[in-house]
Amino acid sequence: MATACGHCGAAGAEARCSKCKQELYCGRECQVAGWKAHKAVCKERQQEAELAEMEAHIAGLDAACGGGLGKLKGKKR
Repeated sequence: MATACGHCGAAGAEARCSKCKQELYCGRECQVAGWKAHKAVCKERQQEAELAEMEAHIAGLDAACGGGLGKLKGKKR
């Protein structure tokens, strides 16, 4: 697993981006300095995580309904 700082590239980075929790940094200074470059990627990662969470929730609801939600897909009212 990569442990290089997302801003300066130094090895052993342990601080994570407080929003996406994926990008590693040496510390707050590198995180602030690298924010402009990381911002777009961070937002995309957050949206992907939210979508995955919603899909997992829907799958759980579907399982609780005995698969009934899947039967509604594609039906017109």
